Amino acid sequence: MNLTHREMEYVEAFIRLSDRMGTSPTMEEWAEEMGVTKVSVFEKVNQLQKKGVLKKPGRHVIRGIKLIGYTRPVSHALLARIRSRLEELGEHQLAKELAGAQS
Repeated sequence: MNLTHREMEYVEAFIRLSDRMGTSPTMEEWAEEMGVTKVSVFEKVNQLQKKGVLKKPGRHVIRGIKLIGYTRPVSHALLARIRSRLEELGEHQLAKELAGAQS
């Protein structure tokens, strides 16, 4: 799934608001977070639903939007840190740590 930079900003704002509030945001809360109008959020939600990223509830449900098809991209910096740490640990130590994590 290819999201534009702006679509990713909307998704990240949705995640931030959901984490902060413990529930999905209203269109008004989302618009305020993004600095846009509710109409802009409504249009973007429709686009993201068509792409399979969000699922909207029925018409009269205020807080029912769900994130269904989005995985946060992993940064190259994080991958580099993981790779560096794995090299430090060596295969034997990694195997021990993985075995301990599975118990």
